[in-house]
Amino acid sequence: MSLLNCFKKKALVTGAGGVVGYAVCNLLVRHGYAAYPVYWSTSLPAYFPTACKKYSVCVDLTDAISVSSTLGMIKPDFILHLAANNDSRLTPENSQEILRQNLLSTVNILSAVADSALKIPILITSTSAGNEDTRDLKNHTPYVVSKRAVEMIANSYNLNYGLEVMVLRLGNVYGPGDRHAQRLVPSIIDSIIKDTAPIFRSPLTESRKFIYSLTLAKALLWLINNRKQASQTLLTLNGEHLSTLAHVHEILRLVSTENYYSRHFSRLNKLQTDDFWPRLSSSELIVKDVELELGLLETFHWYRQNTNVQSGKFFFD
Repeated sequence: MSLLNCFKKKALVTGAGGVVGYAVCNLLVRHGYAAYPVYWSTSLPAYFPTACKKYSVCVDLTDAISVSSTLGMIKPDFILHLAANNDSRLTPENSQEILRQNLLSTVNILSAVADSALKIPILITSTSAGNEDTRDLKNHTPYVVSKRAVEMIANSYNLNYGLEVMVLRLGNVYGPGDRHAQRLVPSIIDSIIKDTAPIFRSPLTESRKFIYSLTLAKALLWLINNRKQASQTLLTLNGEHLSTLAHVHEILRLVSTENYYSRHFSRLNKLQTDDFWPRLSSSELIVKDVELELGLLETFHWYRQNTNVQSGKFFFD
């Protein structure tokens, strides 16, 4: 190991194969961190950068011994716990698995840190920003219930074991690397690529707050380095863009054309270089996000690169 690597800060990232984890790992590597992406049952996607795969580890997060052993081996400087089972199929067996995985993974990570000599910050992502969305307060799916329980568990470990855990309720995250076919943006992109009618599960007039995955990754890294500024351990984190589902669909159809991409390609550099302006109140972090049209352009371009046009299937299906 080089002298430079010896002094790199080490980040353990669970849920690395998800849309947020993908953005976080890329950002960490670009900023000189040693990112340790954790994957659960399958290897990291083929499109994952080699630099991010360098320290990747396969861990069953529901196995307390494996989690403790992994922490002891890596000794991370901080943990970003982004992993969650958010399968939408409502069957008794699936509900049990969602609760088991989401609760046990969190308890095992927090217990392993509490049992160790590590004094490190831990960020955990929860459900959508429910305090602004009354639908979420009435949502009692196993996923939402499990993540609300995670918030209580994290607070318990803070109070009883002196851990430094912060839980974040997020807005609607979109960006490259989102493989969840039931989510809004991937499903619309899929319909455009396959030239089929999109399926909307909510009214087109419904408004949501959207945040680009790279902006969210910057916010998470900012919170790690400026966590003392937060007066609460449960925060909501949102971007600035409040858009209807119909508007998101309209933008995606606009940016899907080759002419649009060629005309605006040079603007994509702004996604990496745009300044990050957080505004932290007692319980909310608002960030200056990238232009929605630009973020959706990059997202569509990423899907096009990872799609087999002839078969109409994503390479990662």
